[in-house]
Amino acid sequence: RIMAVLSCLSHEVFVLSGFLIRFPFLLLGLVPWCIPAAELAVPDDTLATVQPAPAPPLTDEELLRAQRAFQQHDQATLESIAARTRGQLSDYPRYWALEGRLTQGNAYLVPEMQEFFSDYPNSPLTPLLRAHWLSQLGQNQNWKTFEAQFRPEDAHHPALQCYHWQALFADAQTDFFDAAVAYWRSDASWPDSCDPVFRQLVAAHRIRAEDLWLALRHALSRNHVRKARYINSFFPPFQGLNEDDLTLAAGRPRQFLDETPPTDAHSPRAQRELLLYATLRLAAHDPQAAATWWTDASTHLDPEDQAWGWQQIALQGAWALDPRSLEWFQQVTPQPTEAEWLTWKIRVALRQQDWATVMDTLTRLPPPWPGSPSGNTGKRAPWKRNTVLRKPSPCSRRSPNRLPTMDYWLWKNEVRNFTCRPSLRHRGRMSKRKPVPCWSAPCASIAWDCCRKPRGSGARSNLP
Repeated sequence: RIMAVLSCLSHEVFVLSGFLIRFPFLLLGLVPWCIPAAELAVPDDTLATVQPAPAPPLTDEELLRAQRAFQQHDQATLESIAARTRGQLSDYPRYWALEGRLTQGNAYLVPEMQEFFSDYPNSPLTPLLRAHWLSQLGQNQNWKTFEAQFRPEDAHHPALQCYHWQALFADAQTDFFDAAVAYWRSDASWPDSCDPVFRQLVAAHRIRAEDLWLALRHALSRNHVRKARYINSFFPPFQGLNEDDLTLAAGRPRQFLDETPPTDAHSPRAQRELLLYATLRLAAHDPQAAATWWTDASTHLDPEDQAWGWQQIALQGAWALDPRSLEWFQQVTPQPTEAEWLTWKIRVALRQQDWATVMDTLTRLPPPWPGSPSGNTGKRAPWKRNTVLRKPSPCSRRSPNRLPTMDYWLWKNEVRNFTCRPSLRHRGRMSKRKPVPCWSAPCASIAWDCCRKPRGSGARSNLP
C-alpha cells in the first residue's frame, strides 16, 4: 500500500510540475489581448515611407525657366524640369526636352515618344512632336522605325508622305508610282523629301520630258523661279533652260526680248519657253506693251504657244484693271478650262457689263464652282438661280469707289424691272414715293442713293 501511495503522489507531482512550466507561456499568449488596439496600430509615417511621394505641380517660374532653357539650348536644365514635374502644362517642358534631343539628331527615342503620346493624347503639341520625330527618322533613313510609327493620317503632310514613298521604294515596292506622278502634276509645293522620289520616277521613265516642260511652264507662269530652276535640273545637259537667260528674262524682260533671235514653231523648246516667260514679265509691268509686242512676235509660233501668251497677257491685264484685257481674253483660242482663268474673265466682263460673255463663261466653269451648271434642265437652272439670287444684298454698306462685285452685277442683270420703293412713316401713316428703277443707276447710286436709308426719314427699302 505504501508503494501505491508513493506512485500516486509522484504522478500528481509530475502533472503539477508540467502545469507550472506551461503557465508562464499561457500568460504571455494573453498579453496581446490586453493591449489596446490603438497602441498596436502601425504609424502613418511608416506607410508614407512605403508609397512614393507625388510629383509637385509645375509652377510659373519653372515653366518660364524651362522656356528660357529651351531657347538657350540648355538641355540639362530642361531634362531636370521635365523629369520632376507633372500636372497641368507639364507637357511643355517635356515637349521642349524631346525637341531639344531631336534637334541634336537623336531620333532613337521610341520609348520616350510613346510615353509622351500616351500621357498627352489631346495636347496640341503631340502632332507637332510626332511630325518632327517622323521627319527626323526619314532624314536618318531609319525606315523600319518610320514605317512602324507611320499612320494613314500622317499622309496629309507632304514631307512625311514623300518619306513614306522612299521607305516603300527601299523595300522594292513600286505601287506608289501613280500617286507620286499625280502629286508631281499637282499645284502643291514640293518639300525636299520628294526630290529622291521624283528622280526615281524620272529614272523609271514615269515622268517624261513633256511632263517636265509642262511643270516648268506652270512654275514660270506663277513666277516661281526657284521651283523652275529645280525642275530645270532634271533635264540632261544643254537640253533645259540656260540659267543666265532665265535670270535676264526675269529681271529685264524688255532687254531679253530685244536681244533674243527670231523664234518660230521650229525653235528649241527652251528658247520658246524663255520667250513666253519674258513676255509674261513684260506684261506684269506694261500689259499694253506686251500685247503690242506679242501681236507681231506670235505669228510664227504654233497655236498652243500663241494661246498661252495671250492667256498670260490677259491675266496680267485683268490684275492691273486694264479695260482692254477683255479683248485679250477673246484672243485665246481655244478657251482654257482652268477655273482661275475663267473667273478672271468673268470679272473683266462684269466690269464692262458684257452680260453675254458673263453668262457664256459661267457655263464653262468646272462643276466644283458655285456658278457651274449642275446638269439639271427645266424652267430655270438651279445653278443660275443660286448664283443670281443667293447673294448679299446690293444695299450693303460699301465705298462708292469700290468696284462692283460679281454677285451685284448678276443681280442687276437679272432683276432689271425691280424697283426700290422707299416709304416714309409720318404720324402713324405710311406714304409711298414714286418707284425708282434701281437698274438705271450705277452701282454707287443704287447702293447709296436708292437703297440706303436717309437720315431722319425712317425710309426703308423693299430690296431683297
